[in-house]
Amino acid sequence: MFERAVTAMVGRPDLTGDRTSLTLAEGMTGMMENVFLNVKNKSKTITAELEVPAGGGNGAILVQGGRFGGWSLYVKDGRPGYDYNFLGLKRYSVAATGPLPAGKVTLLFDFAYDGGGMGKGGTGTLFVNGKQVAQGRIEQTQGMIFSADETADVGIDLGTPVVEAIGSEKRSKFTGRIPKVTVEVREGSAKAARRPTRPSAMRRRRSRGRPSRRDEPRETQEESVDRGWLHPVAGAQLFLPLSRSLEIQLRVAAGGFGAGRDFTRQALARLNWQASKALQPGVGYRALDQA
Repeated sequence: MFERAVTAMVGRPDLTGDRTSLTLAEGMTGMMENVFLNVKNKSKTITAELEVPAGGGNGAILVQGGRFGGWSLYVKDGRPGYDYNFLGLKRYSVAATGPLPAGKVTLLFDFAYDGGGMGKGGTGTLFVNGKQVAQGRIEQTQGMIFSADETADVGIDLGTPVVEAIGSEKRSKFTGRIPKVTVEVREGSAKAARRPTRPSAMRRRRSRGRPSRRDEPRETQEESVDRGWLHPVAGAQLFLPLSRSLEIQLRVAAGGFGAGRDFTRQALARLNWQASKALQPGVGYRALDQA
């Protein structure tokens, strides 16, 4: 039953298709999971080309998810690190003890997934300009989804923070520059966990013998869209704090854009209560319009 949440395991169309790499840059924010490279249940490498200010800088480099699940590559008080937030219940950190040098820096994080099923652990290794500066275990990962409404962001952490010490919104903005960030994925195994792979050694893989969606009959593609599996979406959300534990969440989104037969619009207004670090219940209304 749980495998149905993983697009690749049930054969649903995916906007990223068979891609194994994604190149980003500063300013690219608000990327929902269905438009971001799927890094779950796989090994991954993140390579960030940075321009670091004196003192090493501070802030988020690349994040996905939020307070209740996600991961973040960041710089805290000049020292680079990577944190994995498992459902807001456990946090794993791989962080350097020394600061980044000023100027142009290549920061690389490699996660070698253990393999053997969904939600397993792996080994994380951090490099600065090709030199290993930290390594550690991440014992658990989220195998299905990080969040229904949190996003992936470059240079800032929008919504709720993945790493509380870095914060979110304006507080989390990186103080240097991020000209380029590349995310690459590969299949994980115990062997890969012992041998972290550098991005220069990675190659894009495509499934052999699997027909392209362009080769499918038009009827098949339209039927897939009718089931609602493939609907690109764009939107924005706003959080208005009322107190330390209460906030109002406002969200608008639009989808379809010709990739499906229908153009949809929706708006959400919700009152959230921060009951604990791992629980945030809420009530509200959602309006949905389908043209």
